[in-house]
Amino acid sequence: MARKIYEYEIKKDWGEIYSGQPVHLDATCNGYQHASTILRNHDLARLVNVVGDKGKRPQDLYQVVAAAAMDKTDDETKNKTVTELKSMLRQNGLPIGGNKSELVERLYDAIPLMRSAEVVRAELENYLGNANQVDIAIKRIFDRSVAKKPTMISAYGAEKAGLRKCLHGRGQEGKPAYWTSDKTPREEKEDEKKLKNMEQKHKISQKYHDICRRMYDSSTTSDEKWRLNAQLKQMAKNKNLSQTQFKNYKKYLKETKPIEIWNEESSLRNAILEKDDELHGSKFPSIKKKGFFIDLKNHIRPKKPLSPQFVKFLDERARRQNKLTKLVHEAYYDAIEEVVGTMAVDELADVVCTGWRSA
Repeated sequence: MARKIYEYEIKKDWGEIYSGQPVHLDATCNGYQHASTILRNHDLARLVNVVGDKGKRPQDLYQVVAAAAMDKTDDETKNKTVTELKSMLRQNGLPIGGNKSELVERLYDAIPLMRSAEVVRAELENYLGNANQVDIAIKRIFDRSVAKKPTMISAYGAEKAGLRKCLHGRGQEGKPAYWTSDKTPREEKEDEKKLKNMEQKHKISQKYHDICRRMYDSSTTSDEKWRLNAQLKQMAKNKNLSQTQFKNYKKYLKETKPIEIWNEESSLRNAILEKDDELHGSKFPSIKKKGFFIDLKNHIRPKKPLSPQFVKFLDERARRQNKLTKLVHEAYYDAIEEVVGTMAVDELADVVCTGWRSA
């Protein structure tokens, strides 16, 4: 993309800019197929069926990534004996000196997927009723259908943060749904610290605290909210705040925060909630079975106000979805790196950049 922008700045005509795509046929995992061919990376080529063995079934990169993550959830590294840990370290060519906690950390540092995959299981064990439910959730999360999109877009240089939308975004590529949650004491403290730093840096008077909070008060009329917001905009202009800084200033003063949750047809919503089973959790007011189900239509945009008890019940589920998304995102990022490796993609980027710069 950098080359295309560079050429456009010279030619000023998008019609004169060529994609530079070296292969013009679509195929399974074609991003990695192109990379393996250009770089002559035999291991990667085998994973995406550019090369193969006669009589053997084709490889399935998406399934390999999902299986790599799922296999690591069963390791329970912290529960292994020192002898077992040293054996694992030797197999990976790592030093074996130190106490047990040092051995565990050395493995985690060397094999990031080992840590991130185990954390997903540990999180599920915190609130699912039994080991069978945890196993069901693990199998659905680390499934080919969930692994496909993040693996596919990683071949085209997607940033790490961009992989998350595959898990919670609408249709695996849009925006997540949002649940409005009261800030926790910890979140309030963090925002107060950020607000104080911003006010000191830009010399913002605390009188704007009241203005902002009155604007967010549900009892404030629309006309009054418009007037208060105009005052805040003028303050931002006088203090030379950027749009992002102004947005953050107001966010720090809000008593609530938006929580990203699974949108319609997101991969985690499909995986966890498609089947109406125990992973949904108990129906309110029962709290016997903690689960994940939130009705995006009736719970987020209800026709009638929900009771405070029901809001608290749903708030816990929203935060549960949000945290699990972050942990699964980390595990899939590590799984893709373990299976495919960053070397091939980084090397391809170097080749492309060197090529157009020297042209």
